[in-house]
Amino acid sequence: MSNYSPVEESICGCYEAAPMSSCAKTITLGQLASLNEYKINIEDKFGNLYQLTQVAQAGKVIIDVFQYPEDTFNEYTGKFSIKAFRSNDLSTPVQFTFNGEYYQCINISFVPTNLPIDNETIR
Repeated sequence: MSNYSPVEESICGCYEAAPMSSCAKTITLGQLASLNEYKINIEDKFGNLYQLTQVAQAGKVIIDVFQYPEDTFNEYTGKFSIKAFRSNDLSTPVQFTFNGEYYQCINISFVPTNLPIDNETIR
């Protein structure tokens, strides 16, 4: 089930997700409609834009950290802003719902860990 809907007046800024492990191999982005193609924009604090196009499976897109330059996602790189767009509408970001509030983007950051973690899910 997707929380995609027309833009609503009660949209907040970016959702601040819980910090993630700097050793994560993948990051799961949920709340997407299964079998729809999405363009995922990941922007760092310097304005560098990383893009991924993927079909959502079981309502999720899996971001493979190893598809990006080494050390892109670590505890020193600061926050990243994630926006998702349906491939047939690149002008309207998908809305995510957290705690009953709507958001058009999600901020993620990383904390140091020594143990490898297969996956981190945005919460």
